Amino acid sequence: MQPRLLLTLLTTAPRRSRAGGFSMLVGILVILALAVGSLGMANLISGDWLGATMSTESRDARAAAEAGIDRIIATWNQPENRGLLVSNEGMSTWSASTANISPCVTIDGKGTRPGTANTGQPTATARAYADGSFRDITSGTVNTGTRQFALSSVTVSAGDSGVANRRQKSFTNTPTTAGTGSDDFRTLINLDPPSVANTLPGYNTGLLEITVQGRVVRNGVTLSTATVRREFQLLPKCCGASFGSNGSGGSTLTSTTAGSGVVSDGSTNVTTTERNASIGSDSRFCGLDFGVITGLGGGTHWTYYANDSYTTRTAGGAVVPLSNIIGDTSGQTGTKATTFDRATCRVIPCSTSTNGQFGVGSNYNDADFWTQIKNAVPNSNSGQNELISGFGNTPPATTAQQQANINGTMISSVPVIPVSLNLPPVTDFHYTYTTTATKAAGIQTFNTTGANISNSATGVAEYLRTNRTTKAVERRFATTTAARAACKAANNAVTCPESGGFAWASVPSCEYSAISPVSGTEGFHCKGFNVDYSTSGAQENMVIDTSDGPVSWHYNAASGWNYVNATQNIVLLGTGDAIQHVECAPPSLQTNCSTPIPDTTYAVLGQPDRWNIFGAAANASFPNYIQRIFLNATSSGSTDPGKITGAWFYLPTGFLELNAALGGTCTASNVNCYNVNGRIWVKNLRAFGDLIFRVPPSNPPTQTYINTATLGGATTFVNWSGTDWVARSVSRARNY
Repeated sequence: MQPRLLLTLLTTAPRRSRAGGFSMLVGILVILALAVGSLGMANLISGDWLGATMSTESRDARAAAEAGIDRIIATWNQPENRGLLVSNEGMSTWSASTANISPCVTIDGKGTRPGTANTGQPTATARAYADGSFRDITSGTVNTGTRQFALSSVTVSAGDSGVANRRQKSFTNTPTTAGTGSDDFRTLINLDPPSVANTLPGYNTGLLEITVQGRVVRNGVTLSTATVRREFQLLPKCCGASFGSNGSGGSTLTSTTAGSGVVSDGSTNVTTTERNASIGSDSRFCGLDFGVITGLGGGTHWTYYANDSYTTRTAGGAVVPLSNIIGDTSGQTGTKATTFDRATCRVIPCSTSTNGQFGVGSNYNDADFWTQIKNAVPNSNSGQNELISGFGNTPPATTAQQQANINGTMISSVPVIPVSLNLPPVTDFHYTYTTTATKAAGIQTFNTTGANISNSATGVAEYLRTNRTTKAVERRFATTTAARAACKAANNAVTCPESGGFAWASVPSCEYSAISPVSGTEGFHCKGFNVDYSTSGAQENMVIDTSDGPVSWHYNAASGWNYVNATQNIVLLGTGDAIQHVECAPPSLQTNCSTPIPDTTYAVLGQPDRWNIFGAAANASFPNYIQRIFLNATSSGSTDPGKITGAWFYLPTGFLELNAALGGTCTASNVNCYNVNGRIWVKNLRAFGDLIFRVPPSNPPTQTYINTATLGGATTFVNWSGTDWVARSVSRARNY
């Protein structure tokens, strides 16, 4: 074999072997790469799936928290549960607490509150959220379901009435909070009527912040959690009504062109544009108030200046404007049966007013006043235009309210609601005297002359007190000339000396009864007195002391007050004269009490108060008969709650005239000072001067005698009394 061929054979085979090994290595490497890639791809797919799962569970947890907030708010917004929205009671006490009762009460005389049990107490479900347990978002059952929520905390915030900062005060409540917060937010969130500047419904709001946890649970394992916080506006509203119903009454005023047109009362020269006074979709008046009722039997309400103030004190102690005045339209026809304003001359002066139309010994220039009123310009606060635009020291809040004062649909920015009434007859309250009392002396006269005076004829100081020991109304009188002189120098009943020349005598026309009409409680009853202090230029004061029991003055035919004159003055005070109602702590008999009745002491609506004046019932045979009472009601300041206090005037044929023009330091801004404290149900009401009325609440829960049967089917108001709240409109939110 040739050497070259042998060399070729020896060298060729080994090269092929190495190539095969290299190819195998590459193959192995490729397989490994594919395996690693497959594993990586599988891991990537698995990671994406797990991430997606975790993201879904996180969203589910957050959604559970949001659903929990919705569920809690929906539950607490139910009428019987709304007390929880503003509760300052520790959440750990909610299950047993009765303090979160709904403030809403029906005016049907039954004292019914919201809820299936009519108690106004929150439901068990509403209370249970306070325990902090996790609940299923669908069923609400504790610790069930895969998506659950739990209430973590509640913070309620508000400000005092009229304060723009609605986070002025706050209280944070948790499931472990015990005790009571320092602020009662049920009184901080006030519902002030639109007649007051800056207090339209929605201005005095509150804020409710709710923090809720959400979680996702599977097989007993918590997979994800989330916490959501939402803050809602708390809006006060009338019980039983929707937003904006407070006092609007559906008053749709006619739109006019500036400088022309005729408004509802017939006046011209309107220089402003009237607007619709309704607020919101529900235009009914809220909680009809029975504190002031005028126009009984076709009577009228006099208003010259819009300078009187009608207020009431809430259960929480706040003094707020009275919600409304009732203008009785019973027995009227045409527009008088549906309205109560100057156009119908139910509010006067009006277009038919004449000078000297009413009044004894006085010339009331009603025709002259009407000339000024019909040309009054809203928003003007100068000259004679203050006749209407002045509201105490502050003009009414809006043009529409000023125009309503001109029209007479508002009295000092308090709406007058025309309602047909079926009130309990005044005869229900009249007392039937025993034979002995009937034989006693007739009507007791108090005047400035004769044997009835307590001192000299130039300075009467009459002090009357009730005495359960002697079962009599007693009158203190002077027995000596020196005593008369001393009392004259003192010039009032309270500081007259008790010893030396003074004695007490029973008033023969009064009688004690252990059971009185309607109320069924003890009291004193007098054949209506004739008080006439008008003839003397000196000051004559009468103090009525009911420390030992209430007293009622009855001016009906049975008590001797027959229909004898077209205008019968039964109480007539002159310049500087006053009647003051006082009460000191019983049971010790008082001799010089000087404590006026506070505005926190009053009778249940429809029952006699501490001092009552019950007039004669209307008599068709004497349609023009009027029982006239003229009282000065001048308060001397914040320490003197007023001359006329703790009273109820029910005069179906009466003319009640109140005068505060003689001075005094009461102002509308001083909530502790007022001129008249009591309920007024009269045929005619005339208020002179800057009078501040403090009217007791009309619908306490124990009300039994006044009910919706008195309302003659009127539908312009809500059949609930009180103010509650509702949470709405998320103001801010946070997820974390």
